[in-house]
Amino acid sequence: HMLYTLRVSAPNRPRLLAALPQRGIEARLYFPPAHRQPMFRADPAFRLPQTERLADELLSIPFHSLLTEDELAEVATVITETLQAR
Repeated sequence: HMLYTLRVSAPNRPRLLAALPQRGIEARLYFPPAHRQPMFRADPAFRLPQTERLADELLSIPFHSLLTEDELAEVATVITETLQAR
């Protein structure tokens, strides 16, 4: 295991993506839709709306065997606090 990918609603993802690193927790955007990649983009007008929406909601956090229970709890706390803040 290396990372855990969350689905976060589009309005909340930027907040979470900013909050996690501020607390020393890595957060990354992975898994862009293949049809948006230059090697596969034959027709720039081609759309896959559901795939694009899902890609805009994904955010990955660390999740590996070296994380302690306290570190995992901290990740959960930051996510909860950030998403509950209005």
